[in-house]
Amino acid sequence: MRTNFPRILIVVVGLATYGVFDSQAQEEFVSTVDSVRKYRFLGKTARDKGEIQAIIDYYSELLKYQKPDRRTLFYIGRAHLGLGDQEGAKGAFLHAAAIDSSHANTALSLFQIFSAETKPDSAWLFLERLLKAKPSDPRLLGYRRNIADLHRRQSHPRAALLHYEELVDNKAVPAGVRTELAELIAVLYSDLGDAQSALAWRRRTLGQEGEGNQIETLRKMVDLQLETQDFKAAFATLRQLTQIDSAGRYSHFLRMAEIGERRRNDGMKLAGLEGMASVQPDDLETVATLAEYHIQGERSEAAMHWIDRGLGRQPEHAHLLILRGDLLYEAGSEDDAVASFESAMADPNWAAVAQQRIWQIRPPETEEEKLKRQFFGGGTPDKISEVSGG
Repeated sequence: MRTNFPRILIVVVGLATYGVFDSQAQEEFVSTVDSVRKYRFLGKTARDKGEIQAIIDYYSELLKYQKPDRRTLFYIGRAHLGLGDQEGAKGAFLHAAAIDSSHANTALSLFQIFSAETKPDSAWLFLERLLKAKPSDPRLLGYRRNIADLHRRQSHPRAALLHYEELVDNKAVPAGVRTELAELIAVLYSDLGDAQSALAWRRRTLGQEGEGNQIETLRKMVDLQLETQDFKAAFATLRQLTQIDSAGRYSHFLRMAEIGERRRNDGMKLAGLEGMASVQPDDLETVATLAEYHIQGERSEAAMHWIDRGLGRQPEHAHLLILRGDLLYEAGSEDDAVASFESAMADPNWAAVAQQRIWQIRPPETEEEKLKRQFFGGGTPDKISEVSGG
């Protein structure tokens, strides 16, 4: 054990030679030196034996004979922790830190105490000192994550974000953890109402996660893009989802159609409707909606393509039969149009609409037909009415 006793004794002898100390002063000084040596030895012995209270007692006595030093105060603080006296430990460690702020074990002990007290700012004050010396230490980086988590649980998102973002930028943090933190950062920004920042962090996670997580990230990106009214980007992201998320393709095409409807963008709406019809070919109402959309856009050939495709799966589908009849009539094929309408009359939900179509082409000639026509509702023979539902 290193001591300053030989140097002190040389000085004492030298001073005594010139008569600076009298004999009583020399005796008191020697007694102090002996006490320092004694309590330091007893403290060390108590530490070796694990006698916790004795450590506190002996080192406390030692401090009566010398100035407080960081090492002695640290031993006292550790012993207080061993007895469960957190306040006593904190006092000793703070005193030690004031003497030597660079002592790693003291700083680490104070970090742990303040973390246990859920005081992240105080804990960071001491952890920061350690990270400056070892910025890539995985254990210290894990402690910084703990501080960020404390801030988040205490509803201090801005303070939490400060730590999370620096951890993500630190290459010493494992890649999987950085991806997890980036996701957490995006959620925090979203909770703060900062959709732009949340979207930026979502983008950072793409390509750094498994396919399942990538799909979920893209879904959330769509929500954020719609929130920021970046409809073009939302449409592009949905198209990307249709390529990698086979289970959710229909819902993605549906959202594409909704965006097109909302923005009055024919291209977007058409892409969505065609995607829906392709993914679920037996959803013939979607096929009918798509055909009507083509008819409204005066794309008769495309409309007939989808109508024939739907009737190929269900030849008696009344809605499609009526749309087919409309197109045939517009093309000048009255007989074929009437035949299509007559087939649609087999469905009671569409019978009235089909009957009106027939009468518009071929007005009733008998009183009975006229009465039936009045019952179903009037119409003009020179114009086909719009399909308004069965």
